[in-house]
Amino acid sequence: MRALGAERVDVVEPDDPSEAKLHALIDWPELFRAGYDAEAQVFAPRADDPLFGYTECKTAACDQVARTILGLCWRCDQL
Repeated sequence: MRALGAERVDVVEPDDPSEAKLHALIDWPELFRAGYDAEAQVFAPRADDPLFGYTECKTAACDQVARTILGLCWRCDQL
C-alpha cells in the first residue's frame, strides 16, 4: 500500500518460500509509480506511461483506448 504523495511502500511479505522469491524480484516502488494499487489489487497505468501507456481516442470527449491507425476507438470508428 502507499499513501498518495509519499514514497513509502508497505507490501505484505508472502509466507510461501516460492512466492517470497518472486516477491523479492519485483521492484515495488517502480510498480506503484507505474500505476499499481496494492489495496485494490489493480494495475491501471497512465496513458502517457512510456512502457505501459496507450493511445486515447482522438474524438472530443471520448476517453476510450484507440484501436485504429486513425487514432479512434472502435465505437467512434463505427460512427
